[in-house]
Amino acid sequence: MIIPDRKEKYVCRACDNQCFHRPASNGKSFGKRSGTGSEWHYKTYEVLQCEHCENVVLCIHHWTNPGPMIGDSYITKTEFFPPKQFWKKPLWFPKLSKAYQKIFSEVYSALDSSLFILAATGIRTALDKVMVEKIGDIGRFETKVDRLVEKEIITPADKELLMAVVNAGSASAHRGYSPTIKATTHMMEITEHIFYKLCFEQNKTADLLSKARTLRRATPGRKKA
Repeated sequence: MIIPDRKEKYVCRACDNQCFHRPASNGKSFGKRSGTGSEWHYKTYEVLQCEHCENVVLCIHHWTNPGPMIGDSYITKTEFFPPKQFWKKPLWFPKLSKAYQKIFSEVYSALDSSLFILAATGIRTALDKVMVEKIGDIGRFETKVDRLVEKEIITPADKELLMAVVNAGSASAHRGYSPTIKATTHMMEITEHIFYKLCFEQNKTADLLSKARTLRRATPGRKKA
């Protein structure tokens, strides 16, 4: 007797590759049946493991059975838990302070669960916090952004980017605005650009300026003829 290979290919939630997944539990668990007449529905639950990175995921298949006279059951939908990442953390994420890591971790969790109102509100919170750190709590968002431009911490173009995200986040926080997937993607791209500029690029420039001054002092001048 030949035992069939029960491995199936899915997009892994961890390594993001199309990988074979093997059952990591002893068979499937069947949920309750529902439906009326000749059509009924049920779910199967199975724990799968990625062959590439060994990540474990719960796979839920939604089945519909049109009845013995029409054909066998077929899958109408498949869900995975945890869900696929909506947004990957940037490489510099571990270098953020614990406070910012906590805020952004909640934003990423909201995005993975398609909670875009919560994500937009969290983005607004993170931006407000970083602006207060740079120039103090001087009032409205517009005032803070203008001060960042005055101090040449950001450019006028950055101001336009920043205000677009802040306005969207404020609309979510105060008026229940739910950004689309496309709008949320734009918000994340802009936010990470601003954060990298304020938290890392500035520090890198200051460090390089210090090194340049040290180099200039150590460089011998021209000898007088």
